[in-house]
Amino acid sequence: MTAQTERGPSAKEFPITIDGEEFQIEDRTLTPIQLLALAGLTSADHYLIEVKNKKQVSFQGKDDEVIHIQKGDTFVSVFTGPTTVSDLPRQFGVANFMSGLEVLGYTGTDLGDGNLTFEYVVEVGIHKGCLVTMGLKVPPDFPLNPPSGPHVKPHIHAMQGGGVHPSGGIHPSSGHSGLPDDFQYWSRPFPGWNESRKSVGDYLAFIRHLWATQ
Repeated sequence: MTAQTERGPSAKEFPITIDGEEFQIEDRTLTPIQLLALAGLTSADHYLIEVKNKKQVSFQGKDDEVIHIQKGDTFVSVFTGPTTVSDLPRQFGVANFMSGLEVLGYTGTDLGDGNLTFEYVVEVGIHKGCLVTMGLKVPPDFPLNPPSGPHVKPHIHAMQGGGVHPSGGIHPSSGHSGLPDDFQYWSRPFPGWNESRKSVGDYLAFIRHLWATQ
């Protein structure tokens, strides 16, 4: 089991993705512990989720279960460790989110009243490689609470208030933020926010999952 090196992958290696980062592996049967270790994480404070066929397969509590891996499989990690006093932010709301975006290499634009946008290249799924503009209505107490869902430009789906992900719960953005209706709002609450690190990185991992399951 090896990450890709400067010499490039061997003929036996194939790519998988963990938290948006590509790794080259040879073993086709690995456990969640081994996959987390590949990404520099431990099962003491993380568990693994596989994004498969537009669904999530959780391996929480299944650290030693054997996973049969195929080329291009996608995984995300979920942080389960405690939040300490030192983890509490000095900023809240848009200021906190903008700082987190900058650390991760994105340039956000503060539109006022809790609204921000940033350019985003889709990393996974059928829209991989597309440049879109993501918009968010960030609550003033973020990171205590997350945005209720992202806004996307250009439109990816027809407007459909009912239904489920990926094509349901799509609304005009103007009814849910200060963003114009060349964005569309995806009503996608973040599941388990209180069990996450409550970070911008966690929210972007959630956005990756939404794109992976289109």
